[in-house]
Amino acid sequence: MSLPEEFYDLLFEISNEYRHRILLLLQKKALRLTDITKEMDLNNPETRRHISRLRDAGLMKRDIEGFYLLTPFGELVLRQLRELEFTSQHKEYFKSHSLANLPANFISKISDLSGSILAANIMDFLYNIETVIKEAEEYVWFNVDQYPLTTLSYIVKALERGVEFRTIEHEERITGPHLILQAPDEAQTLSRVRSTPLIEQRTSSRVDVVLFLSEKRCVFAFPDIDGKFDYRGFTATDQRALKWCRDLFLRYWEVAEPKVYISPTEYVRPRRIKLPSEKKA
Repeated sequence: MSLPEEFYDLLFEISNEYRHRILLLLQKKALRLTDITKEMDLNNPETRRHISRLRDAGLMKRDIEGFYLLTPFGELVLRQLRELEFTSQHKEYFKSHSLANLPANFISKISDLSGSILAANIMDFLYNIETVIKEAEEYVWFNVDQYPLTTLSYIVKALERGVEFRTIEHEERITGPHLILQAPDEAQTLSRVRSTPLIEQRTSSRVDVVLFLSEKRCVFAFPDIDGKFDYRGFTATDQRALKWCRDLFLRYWEVAEPKVYISPTEYVRPRRIKLPSEKKA
């Protein structure tokens, strides 16, 4: 399907750094020509030329008092551009990590994460997870591909503070060969944690994002192109990112299943059924 010529004209106009910056200035407040010229560090002819192109594109207008301001169309275009700003800022990350399985409405609001900081290696990412749990006073929610055993001691301390947990785990990684426990006391602690009434637990057949959040901070990571997690991702504390993460968690929580698992400390040998010949004997 071919797109209308106006679409490419719009891309051309907003791709110019100066014209984009003028739009961002006007998003904050209406300005006169002299104010725009001063803010942009341009001369009057250059400013007039950029303004003329933006007006012809329908992105801005001039009122009767000589102030320039965005049109509703200009406001909408800038709002849509914010989605690209976040992804372009972290293009190296998104070249190898996929959001393809996220709900479409969360991808369209990806700019809510623009205040996030990239944790480029696993140690920084794990440290941020620990920080979420250590800082929490009300709740901690997490959606994971495997239980965060490295944070077990922090989870115990948070439970002692009265912090409430909601957890969603991958249904195939609740126990068994994927759950590597370093010592018997670790297994006992995990069993005790999982049985506390302060933790609501559910499972999911698929994990689209690793996500930890409290009322203060969120940490999240997307899968690589093979669908696996390398624990490189982002952390944020601003309200827009927190709401994005909270809403996404609740979306997965609604469809997750109640959790059923075998405690790693309580393996029950299956009862052997006697054959008819053995019963007679």
